[in-house]
Amino acid sequence: MPSSVAQGKTGLRAYLQATEGLRPADKVTVLSGAVEPVPATKMVVLGKATTTEAQAGLARRAETVALLCWVLVTKSGSGETAIQAARDDAYQLRALIGKALQSDPTAAGAVPDPGHIDITGSELDEVPVTWDGQAAQRAELQLQLSWTSHITP
Repeated sequence: MPSSVAQGKTGLRAYLQATEGLRPADKVTVLSGAVEPVPATKMVVLGKATTTEAQAGLARRAETVALLCWVLVTKSGSGETAIQAARDDAYQLRALIGKALQSDPTAAGAVPDPGHIDITGSELDEVPVTWDGQAAQRAELQLQLSWTSHITP
């Protein structure tokens, strides 16, 4: 396996999408890449992955992955109520992601051993947008997910 990124993004998407509170039935869309225009009011998007490698024995390499992930929540309205609601929902989704990864740090085997996925940072941006022709507010919570996998070139 040359990299754990493709398997990791595919498996992590499936794992998160099956997590209570993050499922389609919960009106949350989980995507393994960015799309435009944004198709839903609550989304988790697995984005850009950056990797570094180091030797981990005679026949293996340790690949460390930093995966940017966005939690996007859009709420109708242009005032403080919409801003707060979008931000609160974004952090609620972040908490569900954290709980799911704490429960199973491999995301159901999404990443190869030792494969422990951690949330290693976050950044919040709040922007006015137009949603269905109406004024809205969007909370864009960027998370960094990280893991190290042993791979065989």
